[in-house]
Amino acid sequence: MRSLALSSTVLLASLLAAPRADAQHLLSTLSGDGLGDRMQFGGNVEWDGETAAIRQVETQLGGNQRNHVRMYERDGVSLVFTELLEDPTLPYSIGFGASMAIQADELVVSAPGTLPGFHGQLYVYRRFVGGWGVDQIVYSNGAGLYGSRFGSTVKLEGDVLMAAAPFADVTPGSGSEGTVVVHERQPGGWAEAQRLTMPGPGSSRFFGMGLDVHLDGAVIGAPGHEVGGERTGGAWVFRSTGSTWALEGELQPVVPPEDESKFGDVVAIEGDVAAVAAWAATVDGLTRAGRVHVFERTVNGWVETANLTARTPGALDSFGLSLSFSQGVLAIGSRSFSRTDSEGEVHVFRRDGSGWQLDEVLLPPGPSPNPFRVFGGVVSAADGALLVADGRTVLGQIDPGDVQLYDLDVDTTRHCSSTVNASGAAATIFGDGSRTIAADRFRLRAENVPTGFGLFFHGAARVDLPLGAGRLCVGGPSLVRSPAVPADGSMSLDVDFNAPWGAALAPGATRSFQAWFRDGASGFGFQSSDAVEITFR
Repeated sequence: MRSLALSSTVLLASLLAAPRADAQHLLSTLSGDGLGDRMQFGGNVEWDGETAAIRQVETQLGGNQRNHVRMYERDGVSLVFTELLEDPTLPYSIGFGASMAIQADELVVSAPGTLPGFHGQLYVYRRFVGGWGVDQIVYSNGAGLYGSRFGSTVKLEGDVLMAAAPFADVTPGSGSEGTVVVHERQPGGWAEAQRLTMPGPGSSRFFGMGLDVHLDGAVIGAPGHEVGGERTGGAWVFRSTGSTWALEGELQPVVPPEDESKFGDVVAIEGDVAAVAAWAATVDGLTRAGRVHVFERTVNGWVETANLTARTPGALDSFGLSLSFSQGVLAIGSRSFSRTDSEGEVHVFRRDGSGWQLDEVLLPPGPSPNPFRVFGGVVSAADGALLVADGRTVLGQIDPGDVQLYDLDVDTTRHCSSTVNASGAAATIFGDGSRTIAADRFRLRAENVPTGFGLFFHGAARVDLPLGAGRLCVGGPSLVRSPAVPADGSMSLDVDFNAPWGAALAPGATRSFQAWFRDGASGFGFQSSDAVEITFR
């Protein structure tokens, strides 16, 4: 471990973190270009932090579709293609890849349109030495599931697999009440254990259209639920008792949802926090602008604690079209049709002591002439990283689409400041990848750095002192520096936690990082970036 001695003579000051606008933390882009004619890439994505499954739809001459799932593995800050999973039972399993769930070496892919009768079925894949292979097919057995679109949404959590059948006739002749089928892992594979239904009778409620599971809690939405003759929608939380799942409570907004707001169509849960989108709700007189209701579990039951809307609500924006939690961060996708400078957005909210704060808004990278581009139509967050589907469709035209991987900067606080350098902008530092030491994939990156060389350094304390033409933002008994790295507009370093430079980065440690680099325009010959404080797990 080497010490970097840097002196200063100005008063020590600590600065509060400032919200970031359009932060440069796009890690990589997967493009559908080159996959072939009439291919649509990214219609659905699923991600567990290590493995990504991305749906690929091939539209054949005559309009028929073939669905595939492309598998990727994370390699540092990139995703590397590993295998193409083709629909195993064409032409009968319509909708292959409509929903997917990943857990370690297990992947569940649904085909809710399986013929005859759109009864649906699930394909359970296992990762073997030679790649992914079908280990089991889970069928929609039993009364009420014929035509139910079983598998419209699937969720995998430990030894529990839930599959929504939102068009199921729970009561004969009721018409699409909907149910969620709970499967448990048995020695011989997955077996049905229970069916969850919405409290009280009713028709066309589509219970299960919204579904998410985390630990021992599940949130289930029914966008067709009627109250007082209006389809206001509904959402409920179920809790595992160890042997069965039981209703814990209904999620009721302070202001009841309006008619046809689609409340419960998209839901998410993480621990004692649940989010329910009403993506067709009217906001400030703007039709279908959308909102997201956030609830928390308290001693008095589930209580609404936040009502989130877009930074600039617009008619037809559908804010809440997609939702995903990751470690106290909530990503919300929207169409943003009202904005001339955007073809979809992803709002990233963070939870702090005062509630949920808008941290940044992700915009689609690069220009696109496609007015039907839907960046953020599907989002999937895990382990501090976010996959965003960048879908593009035009009537009579196929545009492959892209998928972007972003770092969410979980457990990260930005502080201090930097000044303009020879690159024409101020340098900014980022911590990419996982904050989990055992994952061993953390990278430091600095943007807007002049050509030459530089280094990264870290310490245990925040400071704000003069350093040449810039600021020293990192302090402590000793500053630990990295080896020199080349710079050309940006510079980066994959952190080796076993090297002396990375030895102080242990689970539970909180360290501040800053970049130093050569800058001939500064008058001092060097310059520095701002700083980020990161807590490791």
